Amino acid sequence: MPSLVIASTAHASDIYINVQSDDPHTGYLSTFNLCADGGNLDSYTHWFTSSWITNNHPGEVFIGWQIDGTGTLFPDQSPCSNFPDRSNIFAQWTQAPTSTVTFDPNGGDGLMYPQYAAGVNSLSTNQYSLNGYDFAGWNTAADGSGTFYDDDASYDFSVNLTLYAQWNRISTITFDGNGGSASNMWSQTTSSAQRIRSNSFQRSGFQFSGWNTAADGTGTAYADGANYDFHADLTLYAQWTLLPGTHTVTFMPNGGDGSMDPEVTSGTNNLPFNEFSRAGFDFTGWNTAADGSGSPYEDNGLYYFSSDQTLYAQWRSTTSSGSATVTFIDPISTQAVQQTASGSSGLTLNSFTRDGYSFAGWTTAADGTGTAYADGATYSFAANLTLFANWTPVSSNSQGQDSQANADAQAAALAAQQAAALAAQQAAEAHVRAVEEAKSEIKSLLSSGESLTVGQLVKAEITGVTDKNIALINADLAKLPDDKKADLSQLNKIILKFVIVDKVATGSRFYPNDLVTIGLIPQDSKIKTSIANAIRKLSPSDRDTFEKIQAAVAEAEKVALARQARLTAALAKKQK
Repeated sequence: MPSLVIASTAHASDIYINVQSDDPHTGYLSTFNLCADGGNLDSYTHWFTSSWITNNHPGEVFIGWQIDGTGTLFPDQSPCSNFPDRSNIFAQWTQAPTSTVTFDPNGGDGLMYPQYAAGVNSLSTNQYSLNGYDFAGWNTAADGSGTFYDDDASYDFSVNLTLYAQWNRISTITFDGNGGSASNMWSQTTSSAQRIRSNSFQRSGFQFSGWNTAADGTGTAYADGANYDFHADLTLYAQWTLLPGTHTVTFMPNGGDGSMDPEVTSGTNNLPFNEFSRAGFDFTGWNTAADGSGSPYEDNGLYYFSSDQTLYAQWRSTTSSGSATVTFIDPISTQAVQQTASGSSGLTLNSFTRDGYSFAGWTTAADGTGTAYADGATYSFAANLTLFANWTPVSSNSQGQDSQANADAQAAALAAQQAAALAAQQAAEAHVRAVEEAKSEIKSLLSSGESLTVGQLVKAEITGVTDKNIALINADLAKLPDDKKADLSQLNKIILKFVIVDKVATGSRFYPNDLVTIGLIPQDSKIKTSIANAIRKLSPSDRDTFEKIQAAVAEAEKVALARQARLTAALAKKQK
């Protein structure tokens, strides 16, 4: 054992300690001033912490000081007055008792052996784990109500001890933009209390006002950056306050599928791109009336957000002539006539008369309001339309003088109108016959197994065919059973398939239901949007054919289903 010699100097109040190792190989000698100016003897262990001292006393503990190694045992930090001048002082040691610390996983998994030691030692490092929890330290009570010890903490091994692992549940906060969007608002996962991540969602026309556990704000509210103890998983929905001067445009599918968030902003801004889809139809724009009789707006077109508005998607069939009907009504006599046409055509000239009034044009509302149309104006016939006659009174002083002239003029106008209507009807009938003849020719060609040309399909008003996809269409037609080769509905399905493939391949906007239409995703799939988003992210070379898109859909569906299964399992575990 090392000997410690405290020898007096010329100054009685200064005492120095000489420490000589008993190991002849070290020859270690150091002198320290432990007691100066009448103070107390400092702790031996405070001054002498070299490894050779610890190694020379395994399992022993320091118990005090003795003069010349015998006699009275003085405790550590004794007053210097206890020690006579020119005396030698020796540190005294004794064998420490051995104690056992047993480690209990307290619900965790793994293996740890009991730790046997004497004197102060560091506790064994934790080796346990518990799925979904972080290790938080040790406690002498399983419920955490006893004495707490950090991992690797020092313990004097004075008594036997059982320590129970303490666990903090790992919980996740999921942030929902609730109409807002952000590229970096990730979920937050931890096992201890901390501040909620600061919001980075943004929403046009709105100001962020905090979080809530319910989308409609009826749950528990949390301020941005508030503290949360992470004792359970949580979904927080961004809460929004409408900015002054902003207005909302709501989008309706009008027979289509999908959903679109309302657009909320102020001033003049572009409308969002359409996200609705409709099997067998092309989107042609927006209108303030479902039947297309209101004010039209282009996709992503400019709109002045001066008031709240509802816009209805407008559709045109991709597999038929796309004809529509305009109904003309005289609100006075309640008489009505109709005009059916496809593509842009002139409106039928008015044939209604009213004594004492002159015809003043058409409007989409019976009271003269709404969108106005002049007599014979051009209309797209993209949608059905109802028009009401408007009348202007004829002044009384000229009524008698002009009655015959008016009658003659009306008769001439009526005759001209009837002639024009007859010519238009004959032209329309001729056009219908030509289209039907073209369709009959196509059926005959299909029945005989011959290939079709773009020109033949255009004559039959079958759209969606291009020089690029005609060969692929013919290849698919050749695979049809003989009893379905002349079925034009099968032809339309094949054409639509390649129209959608071309959209996907070229990076044009397409919708989840487009993939449903061509049979790549079931109609009742809950992950249509996830699959469509995955396809959009592919490089062009990985989505330029139907077969590549089909393979990509299968892979995306596998990934989405696996993610959904993990979420379902996590939710089930949480509910336990």
